[in-house]
Amino acid sequence: MKKFWFLTFCAVCVLSACTQSTKQKLGLAKQAPNEFMVVSKPPLSLPPEYDLRPVEEMKNTPVDMSVRTDGMSAGEKELMANIQAENSEEDIKSKIDAELKELKQAHED
Repeated sequence: MKKFWFLTFCAVCVLSACTQSTKQKLGLAKQAPNEFMVVSKPPLSLPPEYDLRPVEEMKNTPVDMSVRTDGMSAGEKELMANIQAENSEEDIKSKIDAELKELKQAHED
């Protein structure tokens, strides 16, 4: 009699483990996508900077600082005046690169 109840108990445990929620909790059940929750992808579009000119074309174009400072606050304009941004050098990047090479060579020696 005890054997009968034990087997019945085991059968009930095994059958209760076969529910859908248990399979989902264990990751055994497949989940189909909900066709009502599918979102279509928006069409591809060009980035807003697509019409910018290449840097090589702008190399010899003089920069008007008044145009650059139009959207700045009074504090930002004062900072630009203090660092003398309108007197900036044309080939500053090449000068900085040369100085960095010198520092690197001095550090290696």
